[in-house]
Amino acid sequence: MIKIFFKYLAVVLIFVILISSCSNSAPSNEKPKQNYLEQTNVDYKGKRYNFFYNGVEGYEVLVPQNWLHKNNKNTALTIYTKKNNDTDFVESLDIISQQAAFIQNNSGGIKTNNADFNNFYASHLNDLTENSNLNIVAEGKELINKNASRWVLLKTSNQGEKLHLLKYFVEGKKGIYILTGTCKETDYTVYGPQFYDIISSFKLL
Repeated sequence: MIKIFFKYLAVVLIFVILISSCSNSAPSNEKPKQNYLEQTNVDYKGKRYNFFYNGVEGYEVLVPQNWLHKNNKNTALTIYTKKNNDTDFVESLDIISQQAAFIQNNSGGIKTNNADFNNFYASHLNDLTENSNLNIVAEGKELINKNASRWVLLKTSNQGEKLHLLKYFVEGKKGIYILTGTCKETDYTVYGPQFYDIISSFKLL
């Protein structure tokens, strides 16, 4: 009787261990609330990209494999080209988030309001162009992965260097994301499409 009991106990323990190991090894679909670059080698529009996940700011975006990236305190993400020598200009794309004056409903939830988004865009653009040498080349509207966005192409000069800035404003649930690509005016035909490819991969979580 005792032998039968211990055999039964051993079988139960083995069964419990197997269930525990299976549950611990099961992959989780939830991504951690942190920022990290994953070497995914994604083929996107004929080029190779890595995947950047920003769990803090709530978005994901593709980063060209031959570009570098860094996180700053005031900038959620900066993606930039490699510098071959001291005279090279570093093309870059910044992604930051801004709290917008969205109207709250009675229960305290955010109620998306296109007027607020458009007002934010107009106010931000006015601040940029009113007291600086930034000039508007073109602007428009489009959807970026089902999210409303406004874009503007600006030109300016810095220390004698003529520059182009491509800015996208993407509407989120709790704020607005601003994506800004910067390059030389003469190189915009090369880097403008690359900026757009990165921006078009931008997705809110």
